[in-house]
Amino acid sequence: MRTIEISVSDQDFSKLRSFLTRLDFVKVIKEKKIEGVDPATLISEQSLAEEWDSKEDSRYEKFFQA
Repeated sequence: MRTIEISVSDQDFSKLRSFLTRLDFVKVIKEKKIEGVDPATLISEQSLAEEWDSKEDSRYEKFFQA
């Protein structure tokens, strides 16, 4: 079985759902709301960036640039 992801506007969702329910080969229809970034990620972004973007790490950049 395979899973596909389709994005539609809110006003078209009911039309798409109605269409898909008529197809025999569609097994499951799940609605997934798109959520924003959680607050913990936003708060920790700056402190993590200090570790990730350190001068020690940048010394290898010339080897990875193609």
